[in-house]
Formats: sequence, structure tokens, C-alpha cells
Amino acid sequence: MQGIGGAGTYSLVFVIFFELVPPEKFAPYTSVLSSVFAMALLLGPLLGGVINNFTTWRWVFLIKEIFLTGAPFTVAVIQLPLKFQAVYGASPLGAGVRLLPFAILSPIGSGAAAALAGKRKIPPIYIFLCGSVMQIVGFALLGMKSNTQSMEKAQYGYEVIAGFAVGINLACIILMTPFVVEKRDKSVAMSAVVQFRTMGGAIGLAVVTNVMSAYVRKHLGEILAPAQINALLETTEAFASLSPETADIVRTTFAHGYNLQMQIMIGFSAAQIPAALLMWKKPQVLI
Repeated sequence: MQGIGGAGTYSLVFVIFFELVPPEKFAPYTSVLSSVFAMALLLGPLLGGVINNFTTWRWVFLIKEIFLTGAPFTVAVIQLPLKFQAVYGASPLGAGVRLLPFAILSPIGSGAAAALAGKRKIPPIYIFLCGSVMQIVGFALLGMKSNTQSMEKAQYGYEVIAGFAVGINLACIILMTPFVVEKRDKSVAMSAVVQFRTMGGAIGLAVVTNVMSAYVRKHLGEILAPAQINALLETTEAFASLSPETADIVRTTFAHGYNLQMQIMIGFSAAQIPAALLMWKKPQVLI
């Protein structure tokens, strides 16, 4: 029920937005709208960490947060904090803090895309294609082998690249859609964008979660019992029950698994390029 209600509310925001705002003001208002959603993303991991650290996770369901998007975005904001906890031993709050470079640069990327499309009159599809290439670079860097003892400072830079690129493409899709469909189909098109983005996020998360689970079970099956592996996959608190030597092996395995997830996102990011070309027009859409 929460999913149905949240999806409906989220879709209606975009439908009403494009009915109230004149086309010449789409770019600046899209930047504002993207910033509001990104602020929810920024506060979500931090509030979640505070709630988990000092109260109970059940309080999360009393807080409504706008948090629906496509596969690279969804996977990054969910799986990166889990990596920070499992591999680097961060607390839930600490994991949320370490996600800030990605979360902060996402709305900045959206604002930059809106400014380039609205003020510089650069076709949004060109900006989108550049954003897709940046996503490929960002997730490729996030998927590289890294130190499992402590988080390298370069990781924050990789988050910046990926977050900025994801923000660009989130804004570009919103900007382009009203101009590539008939006026009578605008509301349906915007709702479809939201729903397919949500579906993409769910599918992407399901893919990387299953890949991670299979990888961990394959590489830890000889040293841990199935019940122990299940516990580790369910909560990072299970690491406390392992000996220091075993914990090091497990953390290295989890690090490789999380890197594999980021590498899968390279494919999702690359797939955006041919998808964007389906919206190619001559002359190109200008905002």
C-alpha cells in the first residue's frame, strides 16, 4: 500500500508541474524540483543512520521520503552505504555521511543540466549522452579494486563523478519528455517516466543483490556454514561473530562483490545511450 501511494503521489507531482509551468520556464523549475528530491535523498541516509543508531528501525516507516529513480541511482544510494558498513566497518550514520559526495553532486548535476539546456540552449539529448558517458566512467572507478582496511580518499572523488552524472540524466529525462510527445499525452508520458524509472531501480537492485548473494555464497561456502553466510547477507552485525582472520577474508569477498555490483551499473549506464538515441530528432529539441 505504501508503494502504491508513494508512486501515485510522486507521479502526480510531475503531472501537475508540467501543467502549471509554461514551457519556457521548464529548465529553472526542473532544477528546483530536482533539488527538492535530491534533498530528500541527502537527508534520507543520515536520518536513517541516526534512527538506526539511537532508536529502532521501525521509526523509518513514520518518515515519508521521496526516493524513486532508475537503476544506477537506486543501486548507488542503497548498496554503497552497505559496502561502507560491511567492508569498512562504518556505522549506519557513518555510511550515510560517506555517501554525501554522491548525494550532494546529484542535485548539482541536475541544476547544471537545466542551466545548460535552458540558458545555453544546448539540446538536452547532447547533455544526456555526455551524462551517460560520465556515468560509465564514475561507476567504472567505483568498481575498481580498493583497499579493504580503510576507505581511500579517491572513492569520494569517484562518488562525485557518478553522482554528478546521474543528476544530469535525471534532469534531462524530465526536460525532454514534454517536448517529444503530443500535448494530450504529456501527463501520461510524465507518469510513465516516473513509473519506468521506479521499475528500473527495482530491477537493477534485484539484479545486483542476486549477483552479490551468488558471489558471496560461492567464495565463502568452503569456510562458512550456510547459516553464517545468510546472517552476513542479512546484517553487517554478523561480522562481530567472526574471528579476526575470518573477518578479513569475508570483508575482502564482500568488497569484490560490491565492486561487481558497480561494474554491472556500467552496463546499465551504457544502455542509456542507445535508449537516448530513440529520442533523437532533427532539429533537436531545445528548452
